[in-house]
Amino acid sequence: MNLVEQVDAYRGLIQRSFDNATEAVEHVHQRFAEMSFDVLHEIGLPQDLTDRAKAKHERVMHTLYEGVRFTNAEIGDLVVRQFDQISRFASNLNASLLPSPTIVPDQPRTGRGGVPGEIVTSK
Repeated sequence: MNLVEQVDAYRGLIQRSFDNATEAVEHVHQRFAEMSFDVLHEIGLPQDLTDRAKAKHERVMHTLYEGVRFTNAEIGDLVVRQFDQISRFASNLNASLLPSPTIVPDQPRTGRGGVPGEIVTSK
């Protein structure tokens, strides 16, 4: 498995963990909101007003948490693309920095001490 595939696998794991944590926070938020709307009704706010406020709050909360999940997915995809680009750049850079092999001619060069047919690398 190459580096990009490893990053993508970890991204999936982290994204699922983040989604699970987001869902847990959302449920806690929903429960606190329900308790707050129940208190409003208990202190005398008409049921229709508390129901409308609760419905509006749930719609806003749903939009908010869906936005959090979407952003998490986008960031995960961005990280994978960035690692892919970095990996490609590093491969290209490494390939361009490797010395290119050359073959010493059959007659040794003066001052090099090369052996005929010897493969050496250029500096």
